[in-house]
Amino acid sequence: MSRTRHRLAQLPILLGLALSLGGCVNLQVKDSEIFQRSSQPVADDWLSQAQARAQEAGASLQQVRFQSKDGTALGGLFLRQPGAQMTAVYFQGAGNIVQRSYPPLLRHALKLPLNVLFWDYRGMGLSEGSGSTTATRD
Repeated sequence: MSRTRHRLAQLPILLGLALSLGGCVNLQVKDSEIFQRSSQPVADDWLSQAQARAQEAGASLQQVRFQSKDGTALGGLFLRQPGAQMTAVYFQGAGNIVQRSYPPLLRHALKLPLNVLFWDYRGMGLSEGSGSTTATRD
C-alpha cells in the first residue's frame, strides 16, 4: 500500500477520534460574560436614519416596547414590508444591539419577503433590566 493510501485509510479513524474528544469539552460561561451592556455611545439620530433606510426600500420601521411579566420594559425594532409572507423574530448575539447593528440587519432583511422584529435581550440596547440566562428562559 502506498504511503498516501495508508494516510487516507487512517483519516476516518483520526476524524472519529477528534470528534469524540471534542464532545467531551465542558465550558463554564457566566451570565456576566454573555450579557454585557456596552458603554459605546449611540448616535442621537439612529432611529431616523434607520427609518429612512427602510422607507427608501418601501418598508416601514418603528421602535416597539413591551412590558414583561415582571414589569421590565423590553424593546426592539419592527420592520414591516409590503407583500411580506411571514414575520420573523431575530435575537442578536455577541453583545450587538439594534441601535448600532441596524444597517446590516436592514440590508439583509429588506431582500426577503418578510416582516422582522429585531429584538434586544433583557439588559441590552432597547431592553431594560439585567440580562441573565434565567430571565431569557422565563
